Amino acid sequence: MKGKALGREILGEVVGIVTPDTILCWFHELVARKYDGSRKRGSGRLRTEADVVVMIVEMTNENPLWGYTRLRGALHQLGYEIGRNTIKRILNDHGIEPAPDRGRKTPWKTFLAAHWSAIDAADFFTVAARPLHAWRCG
Repeated sequence: MKGKALGREILGEVVGIVTPDTILCWFHELVARKYDGSRKRGSGRLRTEADVVVMIVEMTNENPLWGYTRLRGALHQLGYEIGRNTIKRILNDHGIEPAPDRGRKTPWKTFLAAHWSAIDAADFFTVAARPLHAWRCG
């Protein structure tokens, strides 16, 4: 700090071992290190573990009407503290829509699996009937 206050000319007269440019370079590096902040920075937030991500996706698929808060509560009961926005990001990364849309839009695969027995029965017990106008009397 005192080297900067003296200036280049006086530094050149006082210091004979190094040049004034070297001292000023040292000063700039010192200031840069002081305000760098890299030692204070960590690696950021921890990633959500893969098995927890799988569990969130499975819970969502099994319970399509559950929203982020309900999923968060269920995970809390299991001992996991996951934020709503983390759950939102995980579901978004897996192409899963939010709860209101998820509950209204049933995929064909899910619909067919749920109603397969009724579809089979309807196909096997189809009866051809005559048109209504053929049943009129008189």
